[in-house]
Amino acid sequence: LILAAVNEGALGIGLVAVIVVSSLMAVVYVWRVFEAAYFRQPQGTATPVREAPIELLTVTWLAVLANIYFGVASVVPVSLSSTAAELLLGHMR
Repeated sequence: LILAAVNEGALGIGLVAVIVVSSLMAVVYVWRVFEAAYFRQPQGTATPVREAPIELLTVTWLAVLANIYFGVASVVPVSLSSTAAELLLGHMR
Protein backbone atom coordinates (compact mmCIF):
# COMPACT_ATOMS: atom_id res chain seq x y z
CA LEU A 1 0.00 0.00 0.00
CA ILE A 2 2.75 2.41 0.90
CA LEU A 3 4.67 1.85 -2.36
CA ALA A 4 1.52 2.42 -4.40
CA ALA A 5 0.69 5.55 -2.41
CA VAL A 6 4.19 7.00 -2.83
CA ASN A 7 3.84 6.65 -6.60
CA GLU A 8 0.84 9.01 -6.49
CA GLY A 9 3.00 12.06 -5.79
CA ALA A 10 1.97 14.73 -3.26
CA LEU A 11 -1.36 13.05 -2.51
CA GLY A 12 0.55 9.84 -1.86
CA ILE A 13 2.48 11.39 1.03
CA GLY A 14 -0.81 12.15 2.77
CA LEU A 15 -2.00 8.62 2.09
CA VAL A 16 1.22 7.21 3.54
CA ALA A 17 0.69 9.29 6.68
CA VAL A 18 -2.86 7.98 7.04
CA ILE A 19 -1.68 4.38 6.53
CA VAL A 20 1.11 4.72 9.11
CA VAL A 21 -1.11 6.42 11.70
CA SER A 22 -3.90 3.86 11.29
CA SER A 23 -1.39 1.00 11.56
CA LEU A 24 0.04 2.46 14.78
CA MET A 25 -3.46 2.90 16.19
CA ALA A 26 -4.20 -0.76 15.42
CA VAL A 27 -1.00 -1.85 17.18
CA VAL A 28 -1.89 0.22 20.26
CA TYR A 29 -5.41 -1.18 20.34
CA VAL A 30 -4.27 -4.79 20.00
CA TRP A 31 -1.51 -4.27 22.57
CA ARG A 32 -4.07 -3.05 25.13
CA VAL A 33 -6.05 -6.27 24.71
CA PHE A 34 -2.88 -8.37 24.86
CA GLU A 35 -1.70 -6.54 27.98
CA ALA A 36 -5.04 -7.00 29.76
CA ALA A 37 -5.16 -10.68 28.87
CA TYR A 38 -1.61 -11.66 29.80
CA PHE A 39 0.00 -9.11 32.11
CA ARG A 40 -2.69 -7.85 34.49
CA GLN A 41 -4.06 -9.64 37.51
CA PRO A 42 -7.77 -10.40 37.38
CA GLN A 43 -9.88 -7.98 39.39
CA GLY A 44 -12.98 -8.83 41.41
CA THR A 45 -14.83 -12.09 41.31
CA ALA A 46 -15.27 -14.06 38.15
CA THR A 47 -18.77 -14.35 36.78
CA PRO A 48 -19.98 -17.84 35.97
CA VAL A 49 -19.83 -18.86 32.34
CA ARG A 50 -23.22 -19.37 30.72
CA GLU A 51 -24.37 -20.53 27.32
CA ALA A 52 -24.99 -17.79 24.76
CA PRO A 53 -28.61 -16.88 23.95
CA ILE A 54 -30.26 -19.00 21.26
CA GLU A 55 -30.52 -16.00 18.90
CA LEU A 56 -26.76 -15.48 18.99
CA LEU A 57 -26.10 -19.19 18.53
CA THR A 58 -28.47 -19.34 15.57
CA VAL A 59 -26.82 -16.44 13.76
CA THR A 60 -23.35 -17.80 14.51
CA TRP A 61 -24.19 -21.27 13.19
CA LEU A 62 -25.79 -19.79 10.06
CA ALA A 63 -22.56 -17.87 9.41
CA VAL A 64 -20.50 -21.03 9.99
CA LEU A 65 -22.64 -23.07 7.60
CA ALA A 66 -22.58 -20.30 4.96
CA ASN A 67 -18.78 -20.14 5.18
CA ILE A 68 -18.47 -23.88 4.75
CA TYR A 69 -20.98 -23.96 1.87
CA PHE A 70 -19.43 -21.07 -0.06
CA GLY A 71 -15.95 -22.45 0.61
CA VAL A 72 -16.81 -25.88 -0.82
CA ALA A 73 -19.29 -24.83 -3.54
CA SER A 74 -17.49 -21.73 -4.72
CA VAL A 75 -19.41 -21.26 -7.97
CA VAL A 76 -21.54 -18.36 -6.68
CA PRO A 77 -18.71 -16.30 -5.10
CA VAL A 78 -16.44 -16.87 -8.10
CA SER A 79 -19.12 -15.84 -10.59
CA LEU A 80 -19.98 -12.74 -8.56
CA SER A 81 -16.35 -11.70 -8.25
CA SER A 82 -15.70 -12.39 -11.95
CA THR A 83 -18.67 -10.24 -12.93
CA ALA A 84 -17.52 -7.45 -10.61
CA ALA A 85 -13.98 -7.61 -12.03
CA GLU A 86 -15.27 -7.49 -15.61
CA LEU A 87 -17.45 -4.48 -14.81
CA LEU A 88 -14.58 -2.73 -13.05
CA LEU A 89 -12.02 -3.42 -15.78
CA GLY A 90 -14.53 -2.51 -18.49
CA HIS A 91 -15.21 0.78 -16.69
CA MET A 92 -11.48 1.61 -16.47
CA ARG A 93 -10.83 1.38 -20.21
